[in-house]
Amino acid sequence: MRYLAQRPSGEFVHTDIPLVDASPTWELSGPGGLDGYLAPDVGEAIAWDGHPVIDEWGTIIHLEQDGLIRGSWDVERVDYVGARLKVECRGVAGYPAGLVARVDWSLIQVDPAQVFRDLWAHVQSYQDGNRRVTVVGETPVRIGTDERTVDFTTGAGEHVSFTAGPYRISEADATDVGRELDSLAADTPFDFTTHSSWNADQSDVLHEIRIHYPKAGRRRHDLDFIQGDNITSVVPLEGSGDVWASEVLGIGAGEGKLALRRSMGKVSHRLRRTRVVEAKDVKSAARLDRIIADEYASIAPAPGVDSIRVRDHPNAPIGAWQLGDEILIQTVQPHLGDYQGWHRIVAWTWLPEGGAEIEVRRV
Repeated sequence: MRYLAQRPSGEFVHTDIPLVDASPTWELSGPGGLDGYLAPDVGEAIAWDGHPVIDEWGTIIHLEQDGLIRGSWDVERVDYVGARLKVECRGVAGYPAGLVARVDWSLIQVDPAQVFRDLWAHVQSYQDGNRRVTVVGETPVRIGTDERTVDFTTGAGEHVSFTAGPYRISEADATDVGRELDSLAADTPFDFTTHSSWNADQSDVLHEIRIHYPKAGRRRHDLDFIQGDNITSVVPLEGSGDVWASEVLGIGAGEGKLALRRSMGKVSHRLRRTRVVEAKDVKSAARLDRIIADEYASIAPAPGVDSIRVRDHPNAPIGAWQLGDEILIQTVQPHLGDYQGWHRIVAWTWLPEGGAEIEVRRV
């Protein structure tokens, strides 16, 4: 395994960075990250081009193992921690965050995956912004309609009225491209994953963002995650009566009785409690449904775990899983005893001491 340093323009400035205590992270529908440490003589070294080898926003670090690029991250911050330099990086997919969309679009019946692709093409159209990222994938969903007023009464007797129209981005609004990409993925919804690889002659590293509709991953009956075998520690979900709610009410664009309203919940053995989520910038019922669904999922009291630490083991060799996969976790939970349940992998980190930490969500 080795770490390589490359300039955004493509030139390599180091082919074996002595990064120690490194913890690369891969994230579903997100950038992931990389933290590690360098001795000052390396961290402050000047490359052949006259700039620091490790340069904030001027160095891309790649992880290569067995001749394959496993991940790529942009150096975002370099700080002294004691006698060492700490290097903090974000994944390639995080590059558009903070960049402004300098376009004026008004689109009707367009695939949100195409908008996602076009936004990436836009941020890469600048001379100092070409990340060599290709976006692949499509969805059957279409967004943007002719301008019209939507007016209806819900089953609960609430009157809802809002204006539907084209999908719009205006340069005057200074839209954050990163946030817009996240919204497209969440609202459609679809997942995306980032993959990096050598080009044909290994002179450059290319990146591919894959759109997975409706979601990435599969249920993995071929992998076992068992406490005492390959699970070394478990972080259980924490429950609290302060956050419990049986219903989530979402309030979107509009004022008073004319505001867009959506709700989600169910009757349980517990007393009825309501949580209100305001999203006044949301005009789409589908998007508001997604927001309240995510909120409702975060307060569901079902037992489960947040993350597990695993060792390399025949049950599930490190990296045998993919982001989005559903895995069966078998543990012993405090106050619950033996527990098993299916969880979805949303991120994982290669630990410097060996093994991996897998962040999961209850299915």
